[in-house]
Formats: sequence, C-alpha cells, structure tokens
Amino acid sequence: MTEHTLTRRDAMAGTAAAAIGAAGALSITQRVAATNSGEAELTINGTIPDGTSIDATANEYDTSDSSTPINSQTVTATSSGTLVYDGLEGMGDYYYEITLSVSGDGSATPELETPLVFEVPPNFAYTNYTLSQEWSEKPDGVQIIWDEQRLWKYQPLLQMDAETRDRFDGLYGYVATSEDEDTDVLCYWSKTERVKSLPGGNDTLGSSIGDHDPIYVFVNSDTGELERIVYSGYNLEAAEIQPGTDDLVTQRADSPTHATFTVVNGWHHYRHTPEKTGFFTALKSWPAVRDTWSNNGFGPDTTAVQNPWELTTKNDWRANSGLFSLTDIWISLGKTFGWYGADETDDLRG
Repeated sequence: MTEHTLTRRDAMAGTAAAAIGAAGALSITQRVAATNSGEAELTINGTIPDGTSIDATANEYDTSDSSTPINSQTVTATSSGTLVYDGLEGMGDYYYEITLSVSGDGSATPELETPLVFEVPPNFAYTNYTLSQEWSEKPDGVQIIWDEQRLWKYQPLLQMDAETRDRFDGLYGYVATSEDEDTDVLCYWSKTERVKSLPGGNDTLGSSIGDHDPIYVFVNSDTGELERIVYSGYNLEAAEIQPGTDDLVTQRADSPTHATFTVVNGWHHYRHTPEKTGFFTALKSWPAVRDTWSNNGFGPDTTAVQNPWELTTKNDWRANSGLFSLTDIWISLGKTFGWYGADETDDLRG
C-alpha cells in the first residue's frame, strides 16, 4: 500500500483555494464553494488500473487548530468519478484533511489528472448591491447582485497550466438582472498576477494589482437556459460562443451549465476548449472588492461592467474615447502579426 497524505487545513477553510502537492501523480487543489448533492464529495479524474484501488480518507475538523477530527470517513475508488461522503457534516466553515492510499499488486499505478476537487454542501451568500453602492452607468431597472448560488451553478470550468494556476486568484462574480431584458448576465472577472504586458504596460486592460479578464454568461431570465457566452478572447477583445449541450458539462445542475475554457499562459485571456477537462476555481464576490480594484486602476469600460448587455454587440470591454490609442495600435499589430499572445486566440468580433 502506498499512502499519500494531502494536508493543508488552514488553506481549505471556506472557499479559499489551496494547491496541495504529494509524491507521484496524486494531488488535491481546492475545496470549492459547494456541491448540490447535500453531501461532501471528492471528484477524481484519471485512470485507475484493474486490480488497483484508492482509499480516500477525509478527516473533518471544526477549528483550524484542532488535532482531533470530529468525523472521519474512508471511501474506496476503483475507477474515476465522484466519491460521496455521507458520514461528514460538510459545513462550509469546517476544515478538512484528505489522505489517499493506493492498494494493488504493484504492476500498475493510477494516473490521475489534477486537480482533484473536494466539495462540501453550500452556505450560499446573497447580497443585493444595487442601492448600497453607486453605479454611474447602470441603467434604471438593472440590479447588481452577489448571488453565489446562481454564479456557482453556471461557473465556467477552467483549464490552465501549473504556472498559471500559481498566479490565479480566482473568479470574482456578480449577477446583473433587468426588467427590460430577456436575459440575466452572470459576470465572472478573473484576477491573475501579471507577467506579460503590451509594450509600455497595459494597466488599462486590468489594474495595478493584476490582470482581469471577463466571462459573461447570458441565461434566459424565465427558463434559465444558457443562451450565449461572451468572453475575453484577447486583451479584452470579445469572443462569443452559443454553446450546444455537447459543448457544456453537467456537474452542478440536472442539465449542462458549465463551459470549459483554457487560460492562455502569460496573457490570461481565454480559449473555448470543450474537449479539455477543466476545474472550478475559487468563486468570490466582485462587488465586495470593487472599490479596491477601482482604486488600483481597474480599467475596463464602466458601461460594459454595469450594463453587461452591451457585450451582446460590443467588440471589447475597453474604455474607448473615439481616438485610436497606443493600446489599440499594439493590439492591432498583435492581431495582425500574432504578437503578444495573439497567436493563441479564438475568433474575435473586432
């Protein structure tokens, strides 16, 4: 029996992301916001050979410094998929340790994709920021809401390499609703440590505290059907998909609701990659950090943030003054010659 203990209780509280390494190919990345099954779950993707099994033990603690678990349960996996823990309380503010033990005849070992994902039942938050904050470009009748449950339900799956994952802080979201629109828009903005910039810097495309790239998910206000997704395909240039059910993943609802995107290393825009396996990153409230981002130069067009339906036709999220800026020039050159990450893009509107 080979045992790999994956432990980092202090980083697994709440919805905090944690990258937890172990010997060999076994690792666990984060405990995301919630699972809708009502019970704690561990999802394992990869190959477990015949005659080999994985015992996954979850220890549950009610405080970060406790040395004695309040609950412990072991579930055995003989194939990839989701393990259900019905012996844990699964509270949102508890702490967890996961230990994986591999048993077999030694002729083959599991090949697991990372990250593994541990989820617990939700303590969803809901805060309406429409009246508690000032919105200079928000149309009348539009509401800006931190609706964690809806954002969680449609949250995009992301694929990224290990280097990007180390720099990725999560997705910051809000929901925009309007009595004058047929869709609600679930807006997800990333925050990633910047490593590459257009010549002369590109804080206008993010902020001084990182790159920020959006994914807007448009869902029918009455039926909840996902109608279109508009996303940052290159330096806040808009790309769009109208995905069919085969392009989406079923995980947090009874129907497919999750699109999969790859985060381009260094530039942090997205490519739609339904053929790849993605994972859920930490999901956080954008209105709660709005002032901090704004005070650090959050640069996208205010209207495109406060009135996201503009992105049904608008070519980008940039604050355009009507003049051709230096940023526009560099982006145009990049798209023409494949510079500055433009060699890794989907079809763009502009």
